[in-house]
Amino acid sequence: MARKGENIFKRKDGRWEARYIKERKEGKAIYGFVFGKSYSEAKKKKQQHYHYSWQNLSYQLPSPP
Repeated sequence: MARKGENIFKRKDGRWEARYIKERKEGKAIYGFVFGKSYSEAKKKKQQHYHYSWQNLSYQLPSPP
């Protein structure tokens, strides 16, 4: 079963870490990481990077037969 949630957690050094899916290769997720001093800062950075990474993906449609 897949995990649910925002993937934001506090590290031992006191910073907040947020993970997001940058891309998928061969069915596996490649994660990106961002850090912030607060939960809200990490969440904001995650949203910015997540949207940026999906806007820059180029999908190739299969050619018709």
